[in-house]
Amino acid sequence: MTNREKVLNLMEGKSMDELIWAPRMKLWHDAHERLGTLPEKYQGKSLIEVEKMLGAVAADSARLSWVQRDIEPKGQIMQTKFGSVEVEKKTEGTTETITYKTPIGTVTEAHSINVEAVKKGFPMQKHQSEHLIKEEKDYEIVEYIYKDISYVPTYEAYLDFEDSLNNHGVPVVHLDRDPMYLIMQNLIGYNQFFYEFYDRKKKVDHIYEVLCEKAKEFTEIAIHSPAKILLAAYHYDGRMVSPQFYDEYFKPFLKPFAEELIKRDKYIGFHADADVIGLMDTVLDTGLIFMDCFITSPMVSTTLKDALKVWEDKVVIYGGVPSNLLLPSICSDADFEDFLKDMFKTIKDYPCRILLGIADNVMPEVDFSRVERIAEMVKDFKP
Repeated sequence: MTNREKVLNLMEGKSMDELIWAPRMKLWHDAHERLGTLPEKYQGKSLIEVEKMLGAVAADSARLSWVQRDIEPKGQIMQTKFGSVEVEKKTEGTTETITYKTPIGTVTEAHSINVEAVKKGFPMQKHQSEHLIKEEKDYEIVEYIYKDISYVPTYEAYLDFEDSLNNHGVPVVHLDRDPMYLIMQNLIGYNQFFYEFYDRKKKVDHIYEVLCEKAKEFTEIAIHSPAKILLAAYHYDGRMVSPQFYDEYFKPFLKPFAEELIKRDKYIGFHADADVIGLMDTVLDTGLIFMDCFITSPMVSTTLKDALKVWEDKVVIYGGVPSNLLLPSICSDADFEDFLKDMFKTIKDYPCRILLGIADNVMPEVDFSRVERIAEMVKDFKP
């Protein structure tokens, strides 16, 4: 049985006679390959070759952003294009400013460039430091920008990417933020969002409705795409998003989308690297069945046991090992062993569907022998 078949069987809820895992090592591999610091036994090995040496499946992904700002990601199912909006980029020092010029006005956003991340070749090299919506007049301009976007299917690019994995895994397509989370994170920013929500609620609600309507265009492309696993929900944290807020602003977009995907034997996922405590029931009710990069204690308050008590085997949990536990400065060898023993016992004791992984990524600074230790325990594990 190929790794692709194993992953899809797990998604379909079929019984598994082994534990499979995907440690998300692309950042680690790319950085050390770029810097010439791969451990000796992995030197000259591709990412897939290293994964195979560890008995792991591929954890590569294809991404789509509402507005593509940089190099087009490989394997995406669609591209975004502007019509009349002009985009102008300018970099000064470690700040990149992006200006969007429309017939009704101009708005700007800014990103701080992480020089160390650039050196390591990370795709996440920038942090958004200035958002498009800063004052009331910006809402109308941002509405114009998103209405100006068109989406073009690129199914062949996705299939080429899938073929490149050679049945070593299944690509996970990132559809980026749902409409409300796009507003919260990218258009207004977390720090300002709730002030805007209470001071200009009609404006926030209107741009939300505009984005929901626009999103129908790319969800239609996603529904009919060859991709099997699509992420459409991101980073919901129970300390910031209440179940009531979720039901009002997230579920109306996500649940119908999930239902359409399920009809076509596709799977909708939630990039769950946040503290989902308090949201587990409502996330399940939405139809999200792939919990991508599920993060647990000690990085957040939620434990794997907390999740399994609610989700049981109704969803696939991808994750389980917080990335900070791979750092000796954070976690001793003894504590790391204790964590793994408890985690594997939990997986054995509770009904579950687990794709074991490092949440969110294996970073370049880790003690890689700990990744190898997980690989040994996966090999020896009997469900």
